Amino acid sequence: IVASLGFFPNPDGYSFPNYGDGPDSDLTVDDMVYIYGADKVCKTTSPCVLTAAAEAWRLAWIDLVKGGHCAGMAMSSLLIFDRADLTPATYQGGANVTYDLTKANVRRLIALYATTQMRTPVNRTGLTGNVTAYGASSVLNTLISNFNTSSPADRYRMGFVKADGTGGHAVTPYAVEQRGADEYWIYVYDN
Repeated sequence: IVASLGFFPNPDGYSFPNYGDGPDSDLTVDDMVYIYGADKVCKTTSPCVLTAAAEAWRLAWIDLVKGGHCAGMAMSSLLIFDRADLTPATYQGGANVTYDLTKANVRRLIALYATTQMRTPVNRTGLTGNVTAYGASSVLNTLISNFNTSSPADRYRMGFVKADGTGGHAVTPYAVEQRGADEYWIYVYDN
């Protein structure tokens, strides 16, 4: 192993699989304010009423995630793993590891981080858009460098996209093993 986060699918991933339903409660007005800021999405405040553009984006996102919440599962599991101020018990009393969490108790967290798969840039620190590392060597070097840093500020998910852009999947890379002179394996948590 040439680089590792110390993350393992069990106990640091979720015990439930990727899911595709997207109820309206997955992305609320409060979530939109958290992501973009009230000044960007509210036409009125107290309470916030979303602008037409913000509501259209929210509804488009809810429709998009009917294909799956893989990006949110990949990023939110890393968030719980990396941040000392968030523990599984933050989301579910009595939960000691992420694997203990039920979907019902982390659904909004997963949905929030699933928004990072959209091309629209987000403003909130920690909710970044797409990280760009393309090609085997670039991805490998980016992951090795990231895994060997003690700063969890920018952890990465790996995305696989169909050539025509009509779909894809996101996973959580957590270790790199050198298997030969020019052969490396990237270990992933596949939700």
